Amino acid sequence: MATVKISALPPAALPLGGTEFLELVQGGVSVRAPSSAVAASYATDAANVLPVTAGGTGLTGYVTGDMVYATSATSLSAIAAGGANKVLLSTASATFTASISSTTMVVTLVSSGVLIPGMVLSGVGVTGGTTIVEQLTGTTGGAGTYEVSIAQSASSVVMTGINSTAPAWGVVDLTAAVTGALPATNGGTGQSSYSAGNMLYATGTAALGVVPPSPATGAALLAGASASFTGTISSTTLTVSAVASGLVTSGMALAGSGVSGGTTITGQLTGTPGGAGTYSVSISQTVAPVSMTGSTSATTPTWGYVGVAGGGTGAGTLTGYVKGNGVSAMTASPTVPFLDLAGRAQINASSTLDQTGSTSTATAFTMNTGTTGTGITVNASTQITFTAAGTYMLNPSIQFKNTDAADHTATVWFRKNGVDIANSASVVSVPKAADGGVTVLTVSIIEAVTAGQYIEVMWLVSNVAVTADATAVGAIAPAIPSIIVPALRIA
Repeated sequence: MATVKISALPPAALPLGGTEFLELVQGGVSVRAPSSAVAASYATDAANVLPVTAGGTGLTGYVTGDMVYATSATSLSAIAAGGANKVLLSTASATFTASISSTTMVVTLVSSGVLIPGMVLSGVGVTGGTTIVEQLTGTTGGAGTYEVSIAQSASSVVMTGINSTAPAWGVVDLTAAVTGALPATNGGTGQSSYSAGNMLYATGTAALGVVPPSPATGAALLAGASASFTGTISSTTLTVSAVASGLVTSGMALAGSGVSGGTTITGQLTGTPGGAGTYSVSISQTVAPVSMTGSTSATTPTWGYVGVAGGGTGAGTLTGYVKGNGVSAMTASPTVPFLDLAGRAQINASSTLDQTGSTSTATAFTMNTGTTGTGITVNASTQITFTAAGTYMLNPSIQFKNTDAADHTATVWFRKNGVDIANSASVVSVPKAADGGVTVLTVSIIEAVTAGQYIEVMWLVSNVAVTADATAVGAIAPAIPSIIVPALRIA
């Protein structure tokens, strides 16, 4: 008999006819059974699916992505693959407002939770046993349209949906599923609310803090900041009357005479943001008006102004003349303070001696008191000498006396480095003795000099009876110098 492969045998027609026998092998034991009995058993099994109780699934087919789950102790079911960004939920609930027409439910508002297929619905007018089949339109798990399992008509009412056993694809409702603020260690922020303009920063390896909005235009976020101000504290309220530098901000540690250690600013209550106003502090106390400082650590971002050390001014606004103060914040004033002027120079020289002039030779007035000023000195008794180049004003005042019976004149002018200054002379008539015999002449000049140059006050009389007269201190009035020469630098 020729050998034939089983795969090459023609298919047998069922049921098998005749009285053929088939040899069945089970557990190593060979059993012969009539072909008619085997055919009858095959026909019966082919019409059924292997049940769960026999080790099967009870299911006849699947779609790619299906997952099998138990619906009871003796039955399994399949759930299709979920859509994008969906998770498999085993227990879920939702409260919402909706209406149902036929098998379409229209959800207008979801108060809590997320709607998912498989949820059993309840509510006034809703048919018992109604479930959600699938979502048709709208926000996933939210407002939109859904297919339900039972056709009906229900007006807009508050409904609930519960899915307690069968898994269903849906989205996680963080409002309902998370208690409190999701911490940084779980990928959250640990913050539950914000103000417009807040920024987050790490306060440690597992925590985030909040930076308040900028309190002032032009402020920069600094790695640590400081402020100097005048303030008082009553209970937990700090009242800032004036800010010398920086911005007063929440989180600053306070220092000052009488301020309790560890006191920090917790918030601003009133006033100019970061400036004069009231602030809440962490420790109740009483502090009289005092200069205070506020500072934050280098790891705490704080609003402020870039300091001088960082290439800034340390001030929010500067108007007028700006002045540096070392590493402290710059200050400004509408005019230049006199003491800030470089090259200031002045002198107020005078003479306590009587001086006699000449009718034919120019004579320089002498001075013997106040001969050393700031940037100006009197050399050789007559030479008003200037240390620095510049423009100076001189205003000599001379006390003349005439002992003659007739009026006479005196002429006064200026010389610079031995050369007469053009158009600088003045003449005065000194009355005769019978008419009082005294007069005072005051003249002035503005002159530019170079460093080291000097100016002298010269004089010439028409009669030697005219002198520069010094009078000793009286019972009431102070002494009268024969000449007073104030001089100062003006440019």
